[in-house]
Amino acid sequence: MAYNNIIYPLLRIKMAEINIDIRMMAEGVEMNRTTLSKKFSGESEPSLSEATRIRDKYFPGEKVEELFDPDYTSKQSKKEESA
Repeated sequence: MAYNNIIYPLLRIKMAEINIDIRMMAEGVEMNRTTLSKKFSGESEPSLSEATRIRDKYFPGEKVEELFDPDYTSKQSKKEESA
C-alpha cells in the first residue's frame, strides 16, 4: 500500500502497522475516500471531530495532536537530542 502522499508521519506509520489504506479507513469512519485523501495529503485539514473519529476507531492509544502533526518526526528528534 502507498502511504507516501500522507503528510502526517505518525499516522502513516500507524496505518502501515495495521495494514490499512485510505479507502478502508474512509469506509470505517463513513467518509468519502477522495475527501479523506485530500485531508491526509494536506490539500485540506481534517476537523478535530474527524481526526478524533479516526483516532478512536483505529488508534485509540494515540494522541490526536501527534497523529495529525505534519512535523511529528522532527519534534521527536529534537526531544531525543535534548534528553
